[in-house]
Amino acid sequence: MVIVIDTKNIALFSGGISAFVKPLIKAWIESQPNISFVLIGPSMKTEWIDGLSNFEFKEVTWPTYLPRQLRHPYYDLILFPRAVKKIKPDFIYSPYHDVKLPKNVPSVITVHDTCIGELRGIYPKTIRLYYDKTLRRNLKVSQNIITVSHASKEAIAKHYLISEDRIHIVPNAFDLPADFKIPKTNGVKSDYSDIKIFYAGGAEFRKNVKNLALSLEVLEKRGYKISLSVTGNYKGAWERELQSISQSTISKFNFLGYLSIEKLFQEYANADVIAYPSLCEGFGRVCLEAMALGTPLACSDLPVLREVSGDYAHYFNPFDVNDIADKILMAKNEGRKPHTVKPEFTIKYVSTLFVNKMNNFVKI
Repeated sequence: MVIVIDTKNIALFSGGISAFVKPLIKAWIESQPNISFVLIGPSMKTEWIDGLSNFEFKEVTWPTYLPRQLRHPYYDLILFPRAVKKIKPDFIYSPYHDVKLPKNVPSVITVHDTCIGELRGIYPKTIRLYYDKTLRRNLKVSQNIITVSHASKEAIAKHYLISEDRIHIVPNAFDLPADFKIPKTNGVKSDYSDIKIFYAGGAEFRKNVKNLALSLEVLEKRGYKISLSVTGNYKGAWERELQSISQSTISKFNFLGYLSIEKLFQEYANADVIAYPSLCEGFGRVCLEAMALGTPLACSDLPVLREVSGDYAHYFNPFDVNDIADKILMAKNEGRKPHTVKPEFTIKYVSTLFVNKMNNFVKI
């Protein structure tokens, strides 16, 4: 048996979906030493899977010769299907929903959220139409669908009229490095007038970072000294989203660029508050990371974030900058909490769940 795994997302991105699926894919390949796995995608480092002998990597050159806006469609609709056709696999797994899957090969996709379809006024029309169309097509040809939460399962079933029997939950997973020292500061509050905020969710359209910036202005008008550290760089998506924000407010942003896992967790640990103002999520990994470090969390009042965070977080209306400011302040004044790691979200538990489901889908 030959199984193809789409690795486009793993090759192009380091966090988010890429970080989530790597340990799951490795565990699945490791569990089936007699099956040949073929990983298809743009050039990538394979150290995360080194040591396993039952896989090969087939590189599909990323089309940098095309204008940026055409690269994903050309890869998804032409290059990936062409590579799959040459291999003639018995089964295909894609950890996202955008590459075109053949109708005559059993397949499983992971649909992380329904934000493209739901947030019609947030995404540019061309982006929304493209990804919504690819999702709808792959939902039709895939035998089973994996998603990451009960909230996203319900949203997929409702929005795309998919039977819930075809939708299976494999949540995000998160473990702290074994040698990471969690600060022993539960209940300790920093200086009352200073608020150190950390945000690690990116500046994609649905992330609502403009309202996060406006909430900083509200807090400053109330007399608080604010600093906001964020992952990533200003050029690109952040610059687009903050174009109407004053330079004095943008100066409060500390753009950290790409962070190693250790430095990322240190930023979580050093912050007074983790802010997460997203308008739509499939899971909310940022919430898991905040809870594991015991850092106070203020986040959007979304069903999925309540599913993940329970009573740990302070929830705000993401469209109300005053409410965002209020909840950031409440979380900060509450002080650090005991670190919380739910066993059902650990890498060991989730990897086992994923492997069992995939083996069942393939009927191994």
